[in-house]
Amino acid sequence: MICKECGAKIPDGAKFCGECGWVVDEKEAKKAEQKAKEREKAKMKAESPVEVLRLKRKVRKYRILTWVFGILFVLMVMAFAGANIEDDTGGSGKVPDGGFALTGTYVVGEDAELEEGVYDIYSVDEYSADVKIYESMDDLKAEKSTNESKYIEWFYSKETKGYKLRSGYVVVIDEPGAMFVKR
Repeated sequence: MICKECGAKIPDGAKFCGECGWVVDEKEAKKAEQKAKEREKAKMKAESPVEVLRLKRKVRKYRILTWVFGILFVLMVMAFAGANIEDDTGGSGKVPDGGFALTGTYVVGEDAELEEGVYDIYSVDEYSADVKIYESMDDLKAEKSTNESKYIEWFYSKETKGYKLRSGYVVVIDEPGAMFVKR
């Protein structure tokens, strides 16, 4: 028990404080004794083999739950990243089935790479594809000589769906290139 006057420790069962002489009330002495017994019981219970085993099981349970949630989190992150790669073909670096990657200048119908038809156009990396389409080679040459835009279409995005290329169109694809998938 602790003395209320001076704060010194009073031995259990003492009638007065040995430091200041404060007289200990019997009710307070009994309360202090009861608290001491409860503390001793709690200490013994915490050290008992049954309690130790129960605490170990509880810790193991939380450790297993932590691992399970950690693994689920990693799987969800991987699935989300994988879904983005599959859904956003532009920037994935993968050429879709039936597709081909191009960089440079092509005349539709004259170069073997591009024939007349409807195409989906994708970027080959995480940046946007830079694709300009001209009606003819003359328009491309005129643009270069006058610095005046002559293209009929300019794509600067990761993905363009369903663009129709006609025979004779000139397609200019800047680095890093674009992927074409014919429909």
